[in-house]
Amino acid sequence: MGREFGLHRVRGVADFRATVPLFDRRSHAREVEPELGFGEDERSMSGDMHGSLDHARLWQVWSSQTEHWPPRKVLSLRRETQGRRAARLRREDLAQLGARAPEFVGPEGLHDLEGMRQALVTLAPDTLVVSSLALCRSLERLGRCQLERLVPSLRVILAEHDLETRLRTRAPVLNLGWIERAGRVATPSLRAPRSAMSLSGRELIVEFLPWTDPDKDGRSQPGEATVLPENAVLGARYEVVLSAPSGMLRRRSGAHIRVIGFDPPSRADAALRPRFVRRLPPPTDLRVEGTTLAGARLTAAVRQAFQPEDPALVGAWVSVRRAEKSKVAEQRSAQRVGAGEIFDDTELGRPTRGPRAGRRADTVTVRMEVQGVPPARLPRELSSRIDRDLRRRSAPYAHLRDNGVLHPPEVRICPSGTTQAEQIERELALDGPVRGAVIRVEVPSVA
Repeated sequence: MGREFGLHRVRGVADFRATVPLFDRRSHAREVEPELGFGEDERSMSGDMHGSLDHARLWQVWSSQTEHWPPRKVLSLRRETQGRRAARLRREDLAQLGARAPEFVGPEGLHDLEGMRQALVTLAPDTLVVSSLALCRSLERLGRCQLERLVPSLRVILAEHDLETRLRTRAPVLNLGWIERAGRVATPSLRAPRSAMSLSGRELIVEFLPWTDPDKDGRSQPGEATVLPENAVLGARYEVVLSAPSGMLRRRSGAHIRVIGFDPPSRADAALRPRFVRRLPPPTDLRVEGTTLAGARLTAAVRQAFQPEDPALVGAWVSVRRAEKSKVAEQRSAQRVGAGEIFDDTELGRPTRGPRAGRRADTVTVRMEVQGVPPARLPRELSSRIDRDLRRRSAPYAHLRDNGVLHPPEVRICPSGTTQAEQIERELALDGPVRGAVIRVEVPSVA
């Protein structure tokens, strides 16, 4: 691994960034992890030199937002999927310096909302740890009351995602921070909003990968090079890239952030640390035969297809359905060999009619859930409006539609409760955010 990337020549962060390429999750798991792996030995499990500083800053933020500390009994409804190191850091965060470590109960054996509600009532914790604050809202709906009425001993809720969710409970909600398998990435910020975090990452090499603004050309694409956190631009969108001694080499985390400020240097910490809030990843571009449809334009077309008199949109899923070539088309394509066939899979290729009869045609499919009972004409009208909007937004799409290479969009109405069932499934995973985009673009997974 070291010879492949020339790690023996690395003399600093600049050499490291110039030598090692960027990896997404799949490429990192395929090319790096089998060779290095994520260290879970005693050396990687030992405390880091900046752990006490981050721990003190964490308790400074928590103590300024609540007076019900330190915790005595903690119920964690967050499934630990980031490895033993991340789980150890989260447990150590709940132990105040100089105080007795609290009693900690994990989510083992809890697989449904009713079981979690019973665990709350039975254990009577004073601190509740969740991955998403949306889980607390579902527990309130199940119990039909505030959480403190179910658990009078509850004093504090610690959440990692969906901190903008409104709850009926009056217990203070605190930001849990951001811990990855590589280590601590960020700690909660002293300043508003509640979801704001300050970059920590002293044991990590953290880079920001800039993304373009989809409002300009309808597409959001990553930049060619990363920037260091101290060089970030206020208001810009970035994807966090992490490197760590535990076996993570320039791995794109998939987490998108927006920089909202910088923490001033202090005597204890002279570094300039950016403050940021998490943001949803931009809509994925959808590849169809002959062109690529921008994800932002797709979602905008679906959203603007609804008129004021139509039922309200609850959720939508956009994908592409590919039709196979007929046997006649496969035989013709096997017999034809020439320079003119180079454009067959582009918008410059010949249409499906005439000599190219039997050529496959892609169909943009939109599955959506609406409120109430929709009229029978709604799918047909929505399909026509989406098609008209995509023609206006994309000239290649209009050309492919006119030549019959693409079929009109297909709109299907999902049964009521589909969006809620998907949200409950994410809640029961007890890991990661629950609230997502109302309109999502689904692309086929490639192993």
